[in-house]
Parts: sequence; structure tokens; C-alpha cells
Amino acid sequence: MNQSTIFGVMLRVFITLSLGTLTMFLMLSIGSYTQSKMVTSPIVSMQGLGTSVSSQFFVDMMAVEIPQMKSGLNSTTFSQKNVLNFLFRYVTSINPNDPKSLLASEVPGLALEKVVLLRGGSDKDDIVEPLDLPPTHFDFKANNDNNPQKIDPIIETQPQEDEQTIESGSSDDELNVGEDEQKSGFSEKQSDKVAANGNPLVFIYHSHNRESWLPESGQVYDGETNVTALGKRLEKSLKNLGIVAVSSDRDYEESVEGYNWNFSYKYSLKTVEEAFAVNPTFNYFIDIHRDSQGREVTTINIDGVNYAKFYFIIGASNPNWRANEAFATKIHDAMETQYPGISRGIWSKSSTDGNGEYNQSFSPNSIVIEVGGVENTIEESNRTIDLLAKVLSDVVWEAEKVDTGVGG
Repeated sequence: MNQSTIFGVMLRVFITLSLGTLTMFLMLSIGSYTQSKMVTSPIVSMQGLGTSVSSQFFVDMMAVEIPQMKSGLNSTTFSQKNVLNFLFRYVTSINPNDPKSLLASEVPGLALEKVVLLRGGSDKDDIVEPLDLPPTHFDFKANNDNNPQKIDPIIETQPQEDEQTIESGSSDDELNVGEDEQKSGFSEKQSDKVAANGNPLVFIYHSHNRESWLPESGQVYDGETNVTALGKRLEKSLKNLGIVAVSSDRDYEESVEGYNWNFSYKYSLKTVEEAFAVNPTFNYFIDIHRDSQGREVTTINIDGVNYAKFYFIIGASNPNWRANEAFATKIHDAMETQYPGISRGIWSKSSTDGNGEYNQSFSPNSIVIEVGGVENTIEESNRTIDLLAKVLSDVVWEAEKVDTGVGG
């Protein structure tokens, strides 16, 4: 075989390999573009999909290039079948190993994942799912086996528009100034007062306004001592930093006729809509809750001082969830940079494990923040609120000139 023949063979092999590589990258690019256009839920995004694949799969993937990572004791999970399954799920959001996934996007209740971690905190060994339990009172000293916290979490649904009627805000709502004012609970008089000090930018509210703490009230839900105090604290802290904020302490259990816990987010959406109608300059909507996990999960010690941990919830039913997650990520990253371990991450919930939307389609800057848990104190939670206020004010100052399309 002469040199020209050998050169021709090598050239054909080179061209074939080059075309094969180019084709593979083109297929991956097309798949990524298609997936980005088709996926409307964080649970079936690359982030959500990555959390559903075992960590060993990624270790084995790296071991292909790093021989030292291979183990002779375990069989590899990085096989052609697993890779094809992974790529197929990535592009189609269908799990080949479970036919139910074919119908999951069309039939309510068939979704496989409920709570998905989109972005974890710096403490990778402390990943505990959010726990949202219904209103229940119990003895702080009761035996754990009889503790009502052990009951199944309630599933909050989005009712039809004609299922409930929302009355005006409670008389205790600081945004109300009397029965003769607007039914919305946001009077023109109050609006003028706020606007006179600068454009109100941040609206703080509480879909579960009675969430409380055992060390403070002796019960997990209370009409007097509850998370509305955190909203007021955040409002005050933001104002001290030059950001005009307004918080609502509306008590839905008192102000809504025929109150039903399952419709909490419908009630709070009405509050958000009323607030925005009075002050269209509102750009950021913060719904503050507290988690139902115990103290060992929800507390961190920083320089000898206890703080309540926090996390974000992103609604999987919101088709524009990426914008809300981007907003949450700015706060999460800044907090984790300054106070590593204080954030429990950004989680996504589908309608199978919660409301699924959380009013977040109203604005790309609408988020749910869960601060602390049932066994934290107000003091610990307030410390975290003050840190959040500083970071949130920085984010607002940086982004305020951007058109966010609120309510659109």
C-alpha cells in the first residue's frame, strides 16, 4: 500500500470522525433548544432532571476521563442505555422506565416528582426537603409519637373563581384606615402617604398569615403572634436602607367569609392585585412563611449567634418560572456568599405537593421565602430578616431600571 493510499484512508477516517462529532454536537444543540422551548416546569428542566439522576451516574461519567475515579468494586452506571435514557428524558420529559410519564403532563396527579431542589445551599450534606403542614395546635411538650406534625401535609389547590368570595381586609390590617375607605383595604390616603416618601417598590404579604412558633406562642398557628411580624420587620429594615416597602398583615381567617385553608393563595392573590392597583410602582412581591421542620434543620450558628435558615419556593405550574428563579437566585447567591449555610436552597413544588403556582405568574419578581421553622424564635428569625433586607435592597437598587412587566 503506497503512501497516497494510506493518506487517503486516514483522510476519510478523519472526515468521518469530524462529521460524526459535528452531528453529535448539532443534535445536542437542537435537543437543548427544543427542550428549552417545550419545558414549562422546573421539575422537568435540566436542573430538575439532574436531581432525579443518581450522583453515581455523574461520578461514572467523570471516570471515563479520570481513570483514578473508577472503582473495581462497583459496576458502572454510565452505560449506553443510561445515557440514552438520560438524553431522552432531557429532550422529551418522558421517563422510558415509567409509562405514566407519558400522561403526567396532561392528567393531574400523575406527576412523578413533587419537590425538587433547583439550587442547593453551600452545605451539601444538609439537604432536607421543605415541610408544609396544615393549621394544627399541639402541646410543645407532647410525646413526638403523638405530635400532630406527623400528619400528612395538606395539598393546596387553585379553586374556580366562583368558589369563594373575598371580603375586605381585616380591621387589624395596617393598610386599612377605616370602614369608609376602599373595600380593597388599600386606601388612597395610605397610598399617598407611602408615595410621598418615594415610589413603593416592595410589597410583603403572607398567604399563611397565622404561621407561628412554639417557643413564642406555644402553638404552630396563632392569630396574634405569627409571621406577619417578620413582614413588618422586613418593611422597616428595607425603609431604613432606602427602599420603600409596604407589608400586609391581613388575617384571612377573620376577613374571608367561608374561609377555607385550601384556598389560601387565592385570597393572597387578591391582596396582591389590590396592592398593585393602588400602587402600580410595586415591582417586588415577597410572600413570607415559616417551615414546619424542627430546629435542627432550620437553625444555623454564625459567629456564636443563632439565625433562622431560609429557603425559596418556585411554583412548577408557572410557565415563566425561570424569571422567578433568577430573582431568587440573586438573593440566594448573595446570602450564601456572605453567610454560607444560611440558605437551604431554591426548591420547586408542583401541584401534587402544594399550590404549584404561588401567585408567581403575577410578576417575575414574586417569590415565596420560608424563614425558620416551628421551633425557632422571633429573635432568630428577625436576624435573618435583617440580612435578607440588606441583600434584597442591593438587588433592587441594581435592577430597578429594568422593565419587569409586572401584572402582564
